[in-house]
Order: sequence, then structure tokens, then C-alpha cells
Amino acid sequence: MSSLTVLLILLIILVLSALIWRLAYRPSQRVATSPVESYLSLRNRALHLRPDDLGLERIGPDTPYAVLMESGEPGAEFTLFAGLSGDASLYLAAGGGVIGGIDYESVRDAARRFVAAVEPYLSWMAKADSFPLPTEGRTHFYVLTPGVVYTIEENENDLGENESPFSPLFYAGHEVFTRLREVAEGD
Repeated sequence: MSSLTVLLILLIILVLSALIWRLAYRPSQRVATSPVESYLSLRNRALHLRPDDLGLERIGPDTPYAVLMESGEPGAEFTLFAGLSGDASLYLAAGGGVIGGIDYESVRDAARRFVAAVEPYLSWMAKADSFPLPTEGRTHFYVLTPGVVYTIEENENDLGENESPFSPLFYAGHEVFTRLREVAEGD
């Protein structure tokens, strides 16, 4: 084998190695490495879903198509997602959760009821310009419509003690949570 052939083979190996390294370590393809990063990624995706992402084609411009209810304390936040499609998921900042609630009729029904329960509250909510995590003792609701994301933040104890006008919404969200827990425990 000539030295030119050996040099050509080494050059090809070097180019292929560089290409493989570049494809394997592109920053835009980096996978979340911690439970919190995974949680924030799922949360961000849910906050930016469009109606067609949920298989919803014809809904009015002000029709709620998804609701997120969030609470917890730093490092132990949770996000409950419910869609008009019947999809529902629970994301936990500490790791884990439940995805795929749409596969269960009890979850689908509870998720649709939760989304339907939101409409009377829209006029009391503000347009969301940002999506901060809840602080300890607080619960956030984010309501997705085709044109605007609405939000409200309430004291969790007031919601739970039925001392907030948003308590019925809080209980509708907890119904979804309960149905997700039941199917997760049954699997």
C-alpha cells in the first residue's frame, strides 16, 4: 500500500470522525439532563401548544383549548395540563409525572370538563406576557386560546377552602389530577 493511499484513508477517517462528533454534540440537540430541565421543557412545550397540536381544527378565536394549573414550592413544582381534546398530563419538577391521560375515558372526561369550566373566568384573568413558576402557597392558572394566553394567580389555601371565586376551577383541576392518579396506580 502506498503512502498516498494510507494518507487518503487517514484523511477520510478524520473527516468522518469530525462529522460524527459534530452531529452527536450539536448544542441545539442537547437532551435535558436533570428532572428540573425535563420538567421545564415539558412545561414550556405545553404553554406553547397550538390547537392543531391537539388535533383541534375549528375552534373560535376566544375559545379555551387548554388549561395549565401549577402549584408547589421551589424545586417541587407541578404542572397539570388539560386539553379540550381530552389529553391530560402531570409534570413534576422533582422528576416523573403522568403523560398520556387521553388514553383513558375518565381522564378525557375530566380534562374536557376542566377546560370547559374556564370560560366564565376569562374576563377576570390577565393576558400572560411571561410564565413564571408559582411561588410557595400560590397556584397559577394559564388558559390557552388561539389568540391569547390568560393567567390568574391565587392563594392555594383560599382556593382549597372555597374562599376564592376560582375555587370551582381549582376543584375541576384536582378532578383531573385524581383521575390521572387513579389510572397511574392501576397500571
